[in-house]
Amino acid sequence: DPSAIRASVLRHLDHPLPQPNPQLRGHGHYIAALVALARDESPDADLVAMEAVYEAMSSQHPRILLVRVVSDFLLLRLRWDVSRGMVDPALFDRAVALYSSEFALDSSYPPGFHRLAEVHALRAAWRLSQGEDPSQDIADGLVRAGEALARDPRMPPALATRGSLELLAARTAKTAEAREASAQQAVKSLT
Repeated sequence: DPSAIRASVLRHLDHPLPQPNPQLRGHGHYIAALVALARDESPDADLVAMEAVYEAMSSQHPRILLVRVVSDFLLLRLRWDVSRGMVDPALFDRAVALYSSEFALDSSYPPGFHRLAEVHALRAAWRLSQGEDPSQDIADGLVRAGEALARDPRMPPALATRGSLELLAARTAKTAEAREASAQQAVKSLT
């Protein structure tokens, strides 16, 4: 039961620890936000709490950890905002910059490439919903998904993101042949 899981996570967050661990507290809010998203509920309170915890951590923890943790926050925020159709476009740029710095720190980390591909997929879907051209984000996202899959060929989230980008490419294709080719690629990625 998702509501019982969320209640349990939040109850543990409020339990006083001898030496509070901010990373654990932030991760608890991350899990609670994921549960809220799965139930199609607002994760806003947990996202605000996550951001406060991670801001407090910024001077105390290694940059690579901070980049990965804050990037998780940004991706959750973008998923929620895109699902509601209310996105601050600057968040996309912030997420792209953050994930790009993750590559500079650890270029062998496949989830970083996947997450950047997902940011491009979210921005492409958002741009399409706004009547804008999503082609550059589709192309950039497909490159990043390909880089993730080159490092881990069976990475399910990267395959799903590549499939969603290929479906977006099919929706925006100018010719029937391009639409068919993109749709066939999406089927291969998603099955």
